[in-house]
This record gives sequence, C-alpha cells and structure tokens, in this order.
Amino acid sequence: MVDLTHATWLPNRFGGSESKWTMEYEGKLYMVKFPDPNRSPKKTALSYMNNHYSEYLGCHIFQTLGIPAQHTFLGRGTPPNSKREKVVVACEVFCQDEPGCLIEFSKFLLHETDSEKRKKTTIEDVM
Repeated sequence: MVDLTHATWLPNRFGGSESKWTMEYEGKLYMVKFPDPNRSPKKTALSYMNNHYSEYLGCHIFQTLGIPAQHTFLGRGTPPNSKREKVVVACEVFCQDEPGCLIEFSKFLLHETDSEKRKKTTIEDVM
C-alpha cells in the first residue's frame, strides 16, 4: 500500500457520488476515491462503503485477463478536508495533458438549451 503523505493534492475535477480529490504523484495525475460513510438504513459492522476496493480489484482482474483497464493502486492518505487517514484507490487519469478530454455526460446535458429536451437527452444526441 502506497503512503500518500507527501502527495500533492489539487482541486477536485471529478464528479460522482464518492468523495474524490485530484492528486499529483510521481509526475502523474490521479483521481483519488475516498471511502464514503455507509448510508444503508440497516445496521452493519462496516462504517464505510468499500467501493474503492472493488474499483481496485475489478481493474486488476480485467488486466490479468488481458482486458485493458485503468491503472490503479491502493494507498493511505488524508484528504485536504479531513484529519483522518483513510485507505483510498488512486486511478491514473488517462488524459494527462489534455484538460477536458474526458467530460461527464451530465455536463453535455447542461449545454442543451431547449428546456423541454433537457430531460430527454440521450448519448446519441450529443455524439
């Protein structure tokens, strides 16, 4: 597990439901996913969701099978907005020198000016 104590944290540029930060580590940019608190109404022994482990394992299983997948590693880090160290997954940004080359679908949706169509936009509409 990589110690991210001396990583450079940058403003987040990634959306989604989990807490994320952008990190520069060894000259590359990474999207770092932190575990979110468990939101399940049922009482469980886990206080955090383990999606970051699933992301790491899934990518490495695909790579083992010869299927291209993002490069990831597990690390320990403290997000800039916290004092508690957490186990995280770092996902290498595959658009290192091209800001905006990966754009979330929801951002395309917001560019649609026709308010009637806004709720019905499909991926085919923006391609």
